[in-house]
Amino acid sequence: MNIFEPELIAVMKAALTQAAAELRASPSTQAFMAERILQTAATGVSSPEELKSVAMEAGGPAGREVVG
Repeated sequence: MNIFEPELIAVMKAALTQAAAELRASPSTQAFMAERILQTAATGVSSPEELKSVAMEAGGPAGREVVG
């Protein structure tokens, strides 16, 4: 079992919050995004930008507003 440092937990939470807000993600999508963030962080990634990017990708195009 992986145990994350408090600083990394704060980074993961911020990444999820920002990505979810930008995508207007539903609760179920947010749960999937959080899972992907946790999986990525478990591999050693701790960059806020990279974790947010992973969350945005997990949110997928269905979570984005279509313009046009």
